[in-house]
Amino acid sequence: MLESWVKVFTAIVLAVLGVLAMGLNLADAGPPPLPLGFSGPEWQPLSQRRDQRLQTRLDQALTKHDAWQSLIRAGKMSVGLVDLSNPEAPRFAQVNGDTVMYGASLPKLMVLLAAFQGFEDGGLKEIPPGPPGPDRDDPPVG
Repeated sequence: MLESWVKVFTAIVLAVLGVLAMGLNLADAGPPPLPLGFSGPEWQPLSQRRDQRLQTRLDQALTKHDAWQSLIRAGKMSVGLVDLSNPEAPRFAQVNGDTVMYGASLPKLMVLLAAFQGFEDGGLKEIPPGPPGPDRDDPPVG
């Protein structure tokens, strides 16, 4: 069970890193200090900050992967990208950004992250695969 989640988590991380590695490193001067706080007339929702140049670059990066294209066409993959290299003028691009998707995987990723942290901290130990039985020294579950 853990192996399948590791594969899913790895695939998601590689997909995100792949997009970033395709030339979308937008903040040459480094990230702005956090938190970013804006209010008043200069604040605009992201839908009003769409940037055609950023959109073109995102589309080009995504079209390099045939598997992603089939997911995008089927409405099974969405990508949103926000460039905060200039916090006063953020830029936004999206693919299938208006498509409603069930986000059940996000909480699962947080559980998986906590499990990995538990392994790293020593609070969790990996149990080798095998059938449960009286000869195993695993603690009972439940």
